[in-house]
Amino acid sequence: MILGVTVCLLILGIFVRSIYLSKFFSCTQIPPFWFLLAFLFKLSCAISLWLLYTYHYSDRTSADIFKYFDDATSIYEQTKNSVGLRWKIILGIHEDSSIQEVISATNYWDKKNIWLYNDNRSLIRLHLIILHLSQGLYHIHTLCFAIVSTIGSMGIFKFLSAKSALPKKMLFVFTFCLPSTVFWSSGPLKESWLTLLMGLLLYSFLYINKNLHFKHLTLFLLAIALCVLFLVKTYILIVLAFCLLSLFLSDRFPKTHPFLIYLGTFSVGVVLTFALQLNPIQILQSTQTEFIALSRSTGVENLLTLPKISYSTDLIVGSAQAMFNVIFGPLYPHAIHPLSLLASIEHIPYFVILLLPIFFFQRLNKQHKNIGYFLVFFCLLVYLIIGFTTPILGALVRYKSPLIPFYLAAVFTFVQIAKMKLIRK
Repeated sequence: MILGVTVCLLILGIFVRSIYLSKFFSCTQIPPFWFLLAFLFKLSCAISLWLLYTYHYSDRTSADIFKYFDDATSIYEQTKNSVGLRWKIILGIHEDSSIQEVISATNYWDKKNIWLYNDNRSLIRLHLIILHLSQGLYHIHTLCFAIVSTIGSMGIFKFLSAKSALPKKMLFVFTFCLPSTVFWSSGPLKESWLTLLMGLLLYSFLYINKNLHFKHLTLFLLAIALCVLFLVKTYILIVLAFCLLSLFLSDRFPKTHPFLIYLGTFSVGVVLTFALQLNPIQILQSTQTEFIALSRSTGVENLLTLPKISYSTDLIVGSAQAMFNVIFGPLYPHAIHPLSLLASIEHIPYFVILLLPIFFFQRLNKQHKNIGYFLVFFCLLVYLIIGFTTPILGALVRYKSPLIPFYLAAVFTFVQIAKMKLIRK
């Protein structure tokens, strides 16, 4: 216990010091103390998440913050005398009978690979790696997840600051201060690592797009982000990769309208999908069916109405329902409890700001059109995937939480802030 507390304090001290010394956390208009407060806010939210699922929702077997940790602990204990076997599990090397015997004692190791939506195995493996440091002390995992979330948010902030004309202080609020984003993306959940991976990918892209060559560190960060994001949230990687490719091409061909480049890139992506015999309709349909079956098996009532997915035309017809679920669903929760009520209150201004471009529309130059289309396409496509496949309102709020900074940046990109006295002050 004393050793664990010492390790926690050591990790905390090193990271706090790095916030003040590292160039990564430097920004001309934002003092380092703000980033320290942002990290402490994330850490406090991660601890609050632990308190919530320890003393209020006390069923440990159904709490995501515990169940993957518990499975990792089971693997760690079973492989105490076989470290080589443990690292085979971590690295995903050939699953022989000895590995199958170990993972059969877990509860949430995926029986099959639901590659589009998410992968439980990756989070269990991440916990298993941290266990070598924590030796089972849960709050070291809490601290590590808060740190990686802060690093990821910083990468997203750097990307938005470099590409967007919005004030840096506004972008700081979008990336570090939104309640649901920080709450769900700071604790031992996939959203924390998703934030890290998106941040690393976007930050690496900034350097490549500007210099058109790779540094060893940039290449390493890019490779790590691509490989792990493929496992953690494959659909995010696919959408983000096509959006970044479109952004890159738009910067290289400034005379071509960005919308045509984005439309062309995604059209090529659709053709490649069918050429590789990957049926997106079937993938979405199977993911939707499995999620609904899982919801009913766990006794969840009052599921959201999801659009029917049978033919390609259903994607067009059902898009309105999918977007309605994502944007308006949190406003009227079927079951009233603290989390749903807070999410409902938070989403009221997220809906209201959609009206701002109507009254304060901002005409964009070529550069700002480029980032505007990037943000719109990225949010729209990910929101559609979530809206088509997620029947549980709580899960929907959690899955969309890392995207809210991009959503707000997208809306305010088309808003003439100078005319808004409240925001200007």
